[in-house]
Amino acid sequence: DGATAIAAPLALLTSLQTLDLSCIGMGEAGAEAVSAGLAGLTRLHKLELYGNGIGGAGGLAVARVAARLPALRILWLQCEEFASDKAMEEATRAAIRGMLPHVTGGLQYL
Repeated sequence: DGATAIAAPLALLTSLQTLDLSCIGMGEAGAEAVSAGLAGLTRLHKLELYGNGIGGAGGLAVARVAARLPALRILWLQCEEFASDKAMEEATRAAIRGMLPHVTGGLQYL
C-alpha cells in the first residue's frame, strides 16, 4: 500500500520539519511501516497522522519512534480503531501519552 511504499524514501528526508500524512487511510500496517521511516527525521517538528484508522499497535509504533525525535513538538495522532476492551484502550492511550513528554501539542485526541 502507499504508506508502506513511502517508508523507505521517507527516511532519506532528514531535514524534513513538517510531515502531514493525515486522512490517507494508512491503517495499522501503514502506521507501523511509516514509523520505521520516521526514525532518522531528527529535525521533524510537526507530524500529522490523524484520520487513518490507526489503532493501539500502530499508535504505539508511532509513539516509540516519536519518543526519540528530539525536535518533535506537535503530533496529531488519533488512535481510532480499538477493540471493544475499554480498559485496554485507556491503558494504551495513557502509555502513548507517557512516552511523549516533549510533545506539547496535538495529543488531545489520545
